[in-house]
Amino acid sequence: MLNKSLLKLMLVTFVIMLFIAMIVTPVYAQGKGGKGDAALGADKDLASKKGISGSLATKQFDKDKLPGKWKIGFAFGSLAAAVAVIKWL
Repeated sequence: MLNKSLLKLMLVTFVIMLFIAMIVTPVYAQGKGGKGDAALGADKDLASKKGISGSLATKQFDKDKLPGKWKIGFAFGSLAAAVAVIKWL
């Protein structure tokens, strides 16, 4: 009985490991001076700036991207519902 269940457990573990090995693809580091230098342009630009003025966020918000009253109300309602579910269920 113990041998059969141990064998089943080992088989399931092996199958799961095989699935993970098939899904994961190898990733290689980029070589120095390769084709991807253009992609690193923004990082190099940020790193070359003097001081911290370019890296700090400003307090200007785009009014079009802010959530509306309905979305804010829905968020608070969801929070109240979550508290009620945790408390009474």
